[in-house]
Amino acid sequence: MASLRTHKTNTKSRLSKLTMKRIDLKPLSVNDAWRGRKFSTPAKKTYERRVKQELEWCILEDCIAPYEIHFKFWIPKLQDYDNCIKVTQDILCEHFWINDRDIYKAVIEKVPVKAWQEYFEIEILTYKFK
Repeated sequence: MASLRTHKTNTKSRLSKLTMKRIDLKPLSVNDAWRGRKFSTPAKKTYERRVKQELEWCILEDCIAPYEIHFKFWIPKLQDYDNCIKVTQDILCEHFWINDRDIYKAVIEKVPVKAWQEYFEIEILTYKFK
């Protein structure tokens, strides 16, 4: 099983295996990310920078295309889970040099929480054809 790996320290020799990467940020919705069709909002740029900082020491271990991505969003009960996917997936694809056309399967889970408890987890695997 290929998974994300993260550095526990700032040295590249100390990698630790990780099944899910927790990112302690409120997932950004599509509505908050773009003005119209083409223009990013300042909120999206801030969110993108913060997610990339969280992923700075992560690498894909033994993971090749096609991909399977698992998202687990801790968001309020009334928020749509699909609103968070596009922005987050675009950041992941850019950070890990993944072409999103190579994502063959996505598993999305929503866990209802209070508004101040929001965060999400991600996992990227190699997709296994059946």
